[in-house]
Amino acid sequence: MSLFKRIDSFDVTFADSFANPELKVNEVRVHTNGKEAKKGVGEKRIYCGHDEKALDEFFRFDLNPIFFLQKDDLEEYSKAIEPEYLNPQYSYGNGIQATYEIWKRNNIRLSLLKEERLYLEFEHKYDDQNRYYVSLPRRNKETQPLHDNWDYLREVCLPRVSRLLFVKLLDTETGKLYIYIKPFYGGLITGTKKSYEALAKTLKDERGDKVRKGQEKYREQVFNRYSYCVVTHVTDPNLLVACHIKDYAKCNQLEQYDKFNGLTMTPTIHSLFDMGYLTFDENGKMILSDFFRNNDRRCLNLYGKSISIPLTKEMIPYLNWHNEHTFIRTSRGVQIVQ
Repeated sequence: MSLFKRIDSFDVTFADSFANPELKVNEVRVHTNGKEAKKGVGEKRIYCGHDEKALDEFFRFDLNPIFFLQKDDLEEYSKAIEPEYLNPQYSYGNGIQATYEIWKRNNIRLSLLKEERLYLEFEHKYDDQNRYYVSLPRRNKETQPLHDNWDYLREVCLPRVSRLLFVKLLDTETGKLYIYIKPFYGGLITGTKKSYEALAKTLKDERGDKVRKGQEKYREQVFNRYSYCVVTHVTDPNLLVACHIKDYAKCNQLEQYDKFNGLTMTPTIHSLFDMGYLTFDENGKMILSDFFRNNDRRCLNLYGKSISIPLTKEMIPYLNWHNEHTFIRTSRGVQIVQ
C-alpha cells in the first residue's frame, strides 16, 4: 500500500446542477430579471470557484494527477445520508419513496463492488464568466469505466446537503501526484437552512438567551474544569462556550449534562470541532482533519501547531464517539504520513 504525504485540501458543495437528475431539488429558481432559471441536467462537471490561479495550483493538471475515490468512503457516506433520504430537508426528485429506492439500489451496487479504489480522470475549464469547472472526459468506449466509477458517487449523493472533499497527496515512493476525493454529509458543514438554524439555536442556548434545562449547571461545571479555550487559551468567559464532546442530540439523559462530556472553546474552535475538522486523541493531543485547508489553518494560527489538553479517563468514551462519528477521517485505505 502506498504511503502519501498530504499537501493541501479543498472542498466544494455538491451542487444541484451536478446531481443525478432523479435526485435534484424540486424548486423553481428565479433570476434577478424575473425569468425562471433553467434546471441543470446533471452534466457531471463540478464548479470549483473563480480563482483560476489558486485552483490551477491545487489541481496541477500540468502534472497529470491521478484522481480516486475509496469504496469505504462511499459506504460511509451512504450510511450517513440515510436519515436525509427518510426525512429530507428538501423535496428531491420524485418524492421520498422514489429517492429511497435509488439509495437502496446503490447500496446493492456498492456491496457487489470488488475494487477498494476507483480511479478517475478529469479535465478543467475556465469559462468566459470566470467559473472554474472540472469534469470527466467525454463518454466513449475508452472512458466508460471512468464514468461508471463516478456514477457510484452520483447515484447516491444528495445536492446541497453534501460536499466533495479533495486532498492533494504525494506518493512518497514514486513522487506521483494524487487527488483523493471523499463525499461528505453532515450537519453544520453543509450550510443548509436547517443547519444554520441549529447553529443559531446552539449559540443562543450557550449564551443564555434560551437556556436548556440543565444547561446553566453544565456550563458552570465545564468552566470549572476548563476556565479557558482548550485550543486558543482565551480566558474571557464572554468569548467562551461549553461544548459537548458527544453530540447533545445523540446523548442519553445521563450523558447530556455530564461534566466529563464537555470542553471549553471559543465559538470558532467549537464550530471546527462540531464540523469534524478538529479533535483530540486519547492522550489529549489535538488532531486536524486532512480535509482542513492549509490557508484556514494558517489564518486560525493552527498550522503546524502541537497542542495537547488535559483529559481524564471519564472523557475518553466521549472522545472516542466524536472521533468515530464526527471527525472527518481519511479512508482506511489511504495512509498519510506526517
